Amino acid sequence: MKAALILFLATLGLSAFAEDTSGIAARIKAREAAKQVGEFTQVTRTGKGYVKFDHTKNDGCFTITDGTKTFVTHWSGCITGKVYAYREQDGLVGYKEGYGTFPRQASEFERIMDFSNRVATVNVGDVVLFVNAKGDFLAVHLLSVKYVDRGDDEYCVEFEYKIY
Repeated sequence: MKAALILFLATLGLSAFAEDTSGIAARIKAREAAKQVGEFTQVTRTGKGYVKFDHTKNDGCFTITDGTKTFVTHWSGCITGKVYAYREQDGLVGYKEGYGTFPRQASEFERIMDFSNRVATVNVGDVVLFVNAKGDFLAVHLLSVKYVDRGDDEYCVEFEYKIY
């Protein structure tokens, strides 16, 4: 039993002989979270990309980063052809129904989008804008939304994005 505990601690990078083992649970939890987040995170070096993920898992969260600008997007189911997009805690979400192209500059969004709501009901084909707490912009062009309970073969949100 003692040997198994020592081996288990060693796999976590810990020593059974260390005086302070109070951080063991926190380290285990952090490693489990890192594995879970890995499936719901995309790192881009070009500032743009494509995402397809199951929005019914991980509380509907998907993180996108380029290493300096990070966005935690939040999604949930709506009616067929639509999805709810939520703002970050200290950020904004902007949306204008029928607007379906990426602008050349982020400043174009400020004139067009409505930022007054906590949640946007986004149509397939439209662009929604996420603004993080630092004021960085992420534009998301919604390509498709699927719902198993409406006859689709999977739950998913599919989109392309661009970081400004």
